[in-house]
Amino acid sequence: MYAGRCVTYFRFHFDDMEHKLLADFIKGVHSDLRRELSVGERSLDEIWGKHCENETVLKQYADCMYKLATEHWTSQPQTRIEWCRDAVREYYNDGGLQRCLDKDRKRMQWRKIGGENSAEEEKEKTNIDETAVKDETSETSFQCRRLGSFAQGKLYLLDVGSCYNPFSEFEEFISIGIDLCPANEKVHRCDFTNIQIDRELSMGNFVHITSTPDHQLVSFPHGAFDVVVFSLLLEYLPAPKQRWLCCTNAFELLKTNGLFIIISPDSHKQHRNAAMIKSWKTCIEAMGFCRWKYEKLEHIHCMVFRKVKSDVEIGDEDGHYSNMMFIHQDFLREDSGKERTFTEKDEENFLENLHELPSCIDDDTEELIDS
Repeated sequence: MYAGRCVTYFRFHFDDMEHKLLADFIKGVHSDLRRELSVGERSLDEIWGKHCENETVLKQYADCMYKLATEHWTSQPQTRIEWCRDAVREYYNDGGLQRCLDKDRKRMQWRKIGGENSAEEEKEKTNIDETAVKDETSETSFQCRRLGSFAQGKLYLLDVGSCYNPFSEFEEFISIGIDLCPANEKVHRCDFTNIQIDRELSMGNFVHITSTPDHQLVSFPHGAFDVVVFSLLLEYLPAPKQRWLCCTNAFELLKTNGLFIIISPDSHKQHRNAAMIKSWKTCIEAMGFCRWKYEKLEHIHCMVFRKVKSDVEIGDEDGHYSNMMFIHQDFLREDSGKERTFTEKDEENFLENLHELPSCIDDDTEELIDS
């Protein structure tokens, strides 16, 4: 019995040590990219291009991530993959999408009560596209019923930064995984910050293309996916501009009313990074999304956005929106190697500025609609 306890003890501590070594390598790659960018000797394009060509680092990164995901993170009560799947089921299978469409129609009716001028003001505030809200006989409603039954149809899911394409194990998805350096043959090589979105490319042809494991994906079909997943992706990117660009690409690839899922690591308590999460929400909703679901689990933030605009001209004059896609590591000071403290005063100033930006819908309006 004593020997058995010793084996268990050493196995536990070995696993814990291995987990730390793997995680430290991942964090180190992220940190090196941000540090090189902060020095300012080379441009973001040069730094990122060199990183994408470094096969040695990319391969080691992929191996570490694969081992963490398949051997260490599976012990969690609910893994990030399971959370994503449950959210998609709730939306498409358990009436979530239909409830959203019903609420959108209520918003339209509520806006019309205030007259023409008020309607225009509320239309901008709520960020809802009237062409995306259709009646029971519409294509959108038909799509809701058809895709909502997994026995009758499958959902097209794009997993960006996929590593090993875990969603391919679920029969309800046609899952396409992409990554800078795939961990297995189920994932296709792609730099999502540098893609072409083709309005002429059909989903059928795209799925056929991805059947070739060694093919590097560059062109993607516009508005073809039901779900786009960013799981632990945005923190990898060293600059807010890249995070913003990836989110706009996700918008272009999604169908109207499709789901955009973001999983972001955070072991602190929920309020610790509240300003960052609020900033992301405001920026992403300005693109034409509306947040549908949010949950803070022990080590991750889980966010789901619904595409509520069918087609939007997305601009980022002077980096106004892209700078909102910050992470706290962006405030790392190169001179001391220590993170600049994000103070309560910083957060107060930041939240005050948010009131001047467009959001999906304010709390007072939401309360009126629900009542």
